[in-house]
Amino acid sequence: MGILVQLRDIAAPHARHAGPGFADAERFGGRGRRSANANAPLDCLAGGALASRFHAWRGLSGRRYVCSVFPAQRNAWLGGLPEFDAAVAIAVKSDAHGELCRIMVFEPCWRDGQFRGDPDCVSAALSAGVCEWHVHLLAESPEARRVAIDDLTH
Repeated sequence: MGILVQLRDIAAPHARHAGPGFADAERFGGRGRRSANANAPLDCLAGGALASRFHAWRGLSGRRYVCSVFPAQRNAWLGGLPEFDAAVAIAVKSDAHGELCRIMVFEPCWRDGQFRGDPDCVSAALSAGVCEWHVHLLAESPEARRVAIDDLTH
């Protein structure tokens, strides 16, 4: 069974239209600043064909989690949640200002093409208005995924 963490009133601001920058920008040519909790598309892909396919979120620790972006599909089975065996999924919705915010963070638990996670977490994300699945694929072990989920949830 997968790990499910429901976020409580967490709305990390989305910086889709913000200029380039880092949390410690002065060390990198004085570019604009972003808060440690910022989430944004990858600056290195800005203006390119792949820009909308990748996104980065910062955890409470300040660690940056790069994610692949997949559209949620309301009429598809499990909302179109992509099939990855070892991943952290972030259910994302757009707020009233068009900024992305996290709804929940969980481990989707696909094995050999079968969904082995909790379908209720996917249903809850769909009910809450998920518009995109942001999938972090670099946490390879169960322990690394748990750490990432905890970091992204708080």
